[in-house]
Amino acid sequence: MITFLHTSRNTHPMRYYLGSPWGRAFLSRIAMTTYARLLARGRLPRGVSIFADLESVDLERYPALYALCDAAGRDAGVRILNDPRRALRRYDLLKAMHTEGINDFRAYRAEEDLSGVRFPVFVRNEWDHAGAHSPLIEDHDELERTVARLRREHGRYFRPLICEFRDTRDDDGLYRKYAAFVLGNTVIPRHVFFGKHWLLKQEGLCDPDKLAEEKRYVTTNPDEQPLRDIFRRAGIEYGRIDYSKHDGRIMVWEINTNPVILTQAYPPDSPRLVIHKHFAHALAGAFVALCESSPASAPRRLTTSLNNRLVCSGLPAQWARLQRFARRVGRRIKRGKRV
Repeated sequence: MITFLHTSRNTHPMRYYLGSPWGRAFLSRIAMTTYARLLARGRLPRGVSIFADLESVDLERYPALYALCDAAGRDAGVRILNDPRRALRRYDLLKAMHTEGINDFRAYRAEEDLSGVRFPVFVRNEWDHAGAHSPLIEDHDELERTVARLRREHGRYFRPLICEFRDTRDDDGLYRKYAAFVLGNTVIPRHVFFGKHWLLKQEGLCDPDKLAEEKRYVTTNPDEQPLRDIFRRAGIEYGRIDYSKHDGRIMVWEINTNPVILTQAYPPDSPRLVIHKHFAHALAGAFVALCESSPASAPRRLTTSLNNRLVCSGLPAQWARLQRFARRVGRRIKRGKRV
């Protein structure tokens, strides 16, 4: 049994996957729950627990999560992926990648000494998955104005992370963004995006040559060993790494611990459908291996199974109504009233 832990505001990646043709086979093997419900329960379930979305977990929850993991360490029936006691969040990851000589660019928090920053830079939020919140910034004055504006616009949920820009264009002016998943001990290439702009959040240029290059990447897994080493250093066993290459060297931009996996939205005539299918089969095999190697777990409760079925069939409102009804019934029983 696999328990997938997430924040209440970022449920869609696993929900979409389990509701898609690619992931429905795992509806009985993967249960979703929030960190709030986990902490209310007070212990980790038996089986595998995947701590996802660590970038968005409220900082005040971390001491309680550490305590749960400490207690679970004495239970042979519990396995943890992305142990929050050692998994590096975005800022610490980028600092470690530069310190260890993997990245040749640096990342700063806004309150740090910025006198040594190498321009241009861009600003992102340390706590979300939205990518860059600014264009490339060329000097300290512009950086100061941008940080102040973003703080006004986004409030306390915006923690500026200032990243030095590394130009990774090839001789034709083309950027490539590589992405690969890790699940347990398995590294699975996901895609290569091509574009003329440095920020690549979605698939861009796609002609036969680029499609052939992307197919080679996902089928040959050329960066498997260095990526496995990076995931190990980061303490991350579930997530997606986004990276580029400069002079043949891997440049790590982030590891997203709650990435979009697969959806139902790929048209059947898409030239990239073969990429999605290859990834889907590889990921399914990794999930099967994780289930088979996980400690024995107790049978899943009906409420969790019902939750997954309703959420993944697109019926979260019905499930919310059922939860409210169950709470009302419980309160009436507690007060000794008829139901």
